[in-house]
Amino acid sequence: MFTLGRKIDIHYPTNRWISIIAILVTGVSYFLTGDLSISWKTGVGIFLTWALTRELDPKREYAAFASAFFALSSLFVAFKVDLMAIFFLLLMLRFSNKITGDKNTILDMATLVGLAAALSYSRQTSVYLLLLLIGSFFNVRNTNDKKMNIMFLLFTAVIFAGQFFVIGFYGLSQVLLAKDRIMILFIVSLASYLVFVLIDKEKSTLGDYGEIVEAQKILNAQLYFAIAISLLMFISEVPIGNAIVYLSSMLGYLIYGVMTSFIFPLLSNN
Repeated sequence: MFTLGRKIDIHYPTNRWISIIAILVTGVSYFLTGDLSISWKTGVGIFLTWALTRELDPKREYAAFASAFFALSSLFVAFKVDLMAIFFLLLMLRFSNKITGDKNTILDMATLVGLAAALSYSRQTSVYLLLLLIGSFFNVRNTNDKKMNIMFLLFTAVIFAGQFFVIGFYGLSQVLLAKDRIMILFIVSLASYLVFVLIDKEKSTLGDYGEIVEAQKILNAQLYFAIAISLLMFISEVPIGNAIVYLSSMLGYLIYGVMTSFIFPLLSNN
């Protein structure tokens, strides 16, 4: 059984809204570019930005719309995106936060290994297997089924070591090196994100099956995301679309969280 998937109930308001927004963005993108391939990827990119933030901040469901808003900047650039890489990161966040259930299955782990290996081989970089290895380490500390997850961690380590020996890593990311402003924005955003992650108290929430998901598990996923996008941005060849998605997810959580935790309460007391 695959437990890392989440059903999209179109009758639930926020799910319906983001579906409509993604369709509208696809239409606008096609109007601007005349390229159907770019257009549908732009729409899916907006949806996946929303989905990433839902995993980062399941407590505040509207933070994901803030991220989707920031990701609209993709309409104004030569949009290139690696959707498979974003989907892999989305599954890794669910693997870490346990929002879809505490116990992972063999099919879950096989899917993650398959995606990481396919991404590493096709992109000629071992960074995705490294992300799987780091996520597996987080998972060992974060689950009741430690024996199975320790075995998975060791298995992942062997695969990573073998592929790293053959492929290695890319050099520094051309996305960051191309424009100093992008690098500065990323570093400042990441530092601000990490500060808020550590002071944010609104983490614990209900999982997909009505169980309580502890704050520590959400924190683990948030920290994993920071590590993952840092590695992706600095030592892999990240398309501009992926950079927009990762930054938008981080900024949506950060800005909406700061507003609801500090600014709105402060204004209501005055």
